[in-house]
Amino acid sequence: MPTQAPTLGTAAVTSFGLVSATNNNRLVEVKDGDTIDHAVWGDKLNLRAEFNDDSSDSSPRVDSVRFWVNGGDGDTARREVVVPYSLASNRPSGAYIASATLATPTNSVTIEAVPYWNDVAGSSYTVTIRIVGVSRDVD
Repeated sequence: MPTQAPTLGTAAVTSFGLVSATNNNRLVEVKDGDTIDHAVWGDKLNLRAEFNDDSSDSSPRVDSVRFWVNGGDGDTARREVVVPYSLASNRPSGAYIASATLATPTNSVTIEAVPYWNDVAGSSYTVTIRIVGVSRDVD
């Protein structure tokens, strides 16, 4: 029996997972209004897009995720095509790369992720977070 084509635009990023680029572990879900403290979570951090099917890996309805930082109009925007879909990407081995965005203390940074399947956007997820502490290092 042939596999049914996915319904376009149905994928949704439903959360962000804070991950360690040191050991690749998911640390905690990042919610709107949260504070990421380097004293608690360490220096090398990344955000991973998580989906409505509870999968942080490849989904048949997602072939890329575009990450926007502070709106994307002249600010940072990048399309991630490597699974797991994360703000600062990952190495071919699957190891996460530390995000420069998460390494910089700030009172407010807004991060949005939009999933795509064949260039059709699904439902986005956005958080505005605060970053505190001193990060000594990024990849």
